[in-house]
Amino acid sequence: MKKLLPLLLFLLVLASVRSQKPTTPTVISVADILPNYGLDTLMVNDTSYVIDYLSSQPQDYVALTNYCVSIRTKATSVINSIENDYDHRDSLIWIDSSTVLSDYNIYEYRLRRLADFMGRQSIRYSRLEQQRVEAEKEAARRRAIEEAERQQRERDKEAADLRSNIDLHHRAIIQSCDGVGIRDKNRLKELKDLYYSYLMVYNKYDLSTGHATQESIVQLDELNAFQNDLLENVIGPNSLPSQIENFKNQLKVRCEKENSDVYRSYSRVFKQSPLPPVTFADVREYSNYISRLQTIINIQNRYLQTLDLRATINANSDQILQLYGKKYREAANSYKEVLRGINLVPAFTSNAESINFIGTLEDFISAQQRYLDDYTLLEDISIRSDSILNGRQSRFRDVSSAYRNVQPTLVPWPHFKNLDEAALYEEQLDQVVKVQQCYLLVIARRTEIERLDDTLMAGRKIDRTLYNAYRLFRKQADLAPSFATIERGESFLDMLDSYIEMQRLCLQTLAKRKTIDDNADRIIEKRSNYSNIVKAYKRMAEVYDDFGEITNNEDLRRYARQTDAYIEMQEAFLRLLASDYASSSDSQLKRETDVERIKTVIGLK
Repeated sequence: MKKLLPLLLFLLVLASVRSQKPTTPTVISVADILPNYGLDTLMVNDTSYVIDYLSSQPQDYVALTNYCVSIRTKATSVINSIENDYDHRDSLIWIDSSTVLSDYNIYEYRLRRLADFMGRQSIRYSRLEQQRVEAEKEAARRRAIEEAERQQRERDKEAADLRSNIDLHHRAIIQSCDGVGIRDKNRLKELKDLYYSYLMVYNKYDLSTGHATQESIVQLDELNAFQNDLLENVIGPNSLPSQIENFKNQLKVRCEKENSDVYRSYSRVFKQSPLPPVTFADVREYSNYISRLQTIINIQNRYLQTLDLRATINANSDQILQLYGKKYREAANSYKEVLRGINLVPAFTSNAESINFIGTLEDFISAQQRYLDDYTLLEDISIRSDSILNGRQSRFRDVSSAYRNVQPTLVPWPHFKNLDEAALYEEQLDQVVKVQQCYLLVIARRTEIERLDDTLMAGRKIDRTLYNAYRLFRKQADLAPSFATIERGESFLDMLDSYIEMQRLCLQTLAKRKTIDDNADRIIEKRSNYSNIVKAYKRMAEVYDDFGEITNNEDLRRYARQTDAYIEMQEAFLRLLASDYASSSDSQLKRETDVERIKTVIGLK
């Protein structure tokens, strides 16, 4: 029985297995998984679809090559994945435990066909791209050759045109220098020198035909420009040498009689022709030769410019003399002296000398304008002088006399020939104006002094001490000015200000002395009730009235301070008399004569 038990168990398991139904797998096509690899089913199934697609794309061979390589890679990736990544058993290809591929044998052929086709197409497009690149390079090479040939033709044409112009210019220059019909030996020598100098330059250039280079074009252009300039500036009818030679006659016509000294001066300094010798062997030396000619013309033109400047100077001089001559004859004579010192006759032979001469005349013309402007300043000074001498303030005869004494040396007459000297003169006039202002301020101060003096003299009965002191100060003060400089004028004004300060202090003190008299009356009228207080006040008044003589400003200031103290003392007595303890204080002050004890009683510090 025990031996049959395992057999029974096996039969039970077998029966159980046979009683269960087998599981059926899901079948899919390769076409179902192609999108997972980025492939289109139509592309795999039909090669003509691929051909049509490629034909419809722009002929960008690089992009098409990359596309074909990409499709070939994807098709190969599908084959490798199916063959290597999935489970092959029981003649089936299992994707997972429940899914199998049914038609790989068909799609394997199609995928390999697509991969092979795309490989061939990528090679084809790569070759086409290479051919395109080579064609472009060849086209660029041909274009470069054609451009070089075109440029060469242009250079050859330009060189031919330049050689043609050079040949024409050469014949014209040779013909101009042949001297036919000219008898003047100097002119013949000049043309001969010009001819040989020209040939020295001409023979340095290569005029041979053939393919022209850029360097040869530059050389031909340089020669052509040289010939043009030579024909225009040296040989032509209005050439620089002819302008220089004709200038003397032109200057003579312009000068006429009134400027004949200018013509004579030019004739004297240029006895011989100013033309420089014709010597040049290359273009640089020729340029220097032309520069020398132009410099001579500039010098000659400045002789003509001198005529215009002289006319301006003469017109300005007439205006200045007419303006000053009516009222300021000394100023007119001073200007005439300056004018005589101005050199109006040119005699320069160099460019630097001519520039300096013209600059001097132009500076003098600017200075002439300052003469005209400064007339107004002199008029203003004259008006202020009249105000000082003849105005309503003329009652101060000592001031008028002092100003009249300094006036001849105070105002300088204009005597300058340039702007720097004019500026210095105007500074002097400014100093004069400031001195005049000092005199006008003196008059104003003297007016104030006179007004204050009248008030002080009227108060002689109020304070005899102060009155005598003021009379002393008045006698000692010298209020008459005698200055001709700003510094002394300002110092004199400071002295007058000090004097006015003294007068005002006297007036203030005088007013306070009137207050002292009024306060004294108010205190003394209380003697019937407070006789001892009144006696004490009189004792204090004797002390404060005892000052002595005032002989200087410091004494006056001490007297003013004592006056303030006097009033303070009186106010202390008045407060005491008006207080409730006046009676007791009156008893305290009975027969009291000590000043300090009196101060203590009345509450005065």
